[in-house]
Amino acid sequence: MRSALIDTHCHLDFNLFDLDRVEVVHRALEAGVEWIVSPGIDYASCLEVIKLADLFTQVRAAVGYHPNDLKSWTEGQTESLSELTLKPEVIAIGEIGLDYYRDNTPHDIQVKAFAAQL
Repeated sequence: MRSALIDTHCHLDFNLFDLDRVEVVHRALEAGVEWIVSPGIDYASCLEVIKLADLFTQVRAAVGYHPNDLKSWTEGQTESLSELTLKPEVIAIGEIGLDYYRDNTPHDIQVKAFAAQL
């Protein structure tokens, strides 16, 4: 059985890649990476990673709210995320979880958002 090399966490939508995003993807593929998963961290970035997955055949999207990006989150937004999961470019829920290290968002909001996204 042959294994595939997959980058499971590449924020291709970040501004850092604005000047050379295409080259970054091509270099990854040339280095043997077969798939790249780019996770969203809020609704706007989820839309961006879906666009990237549509643009690049080997890129797929993960959609979710990062625990440090919950300032704008409401329980109703879980429905919007759920709709995004129906898109063929979306293969995972992420980047979600709890982040008590940076502690940018109250713990109760993190727990609610995490549970809702699960």
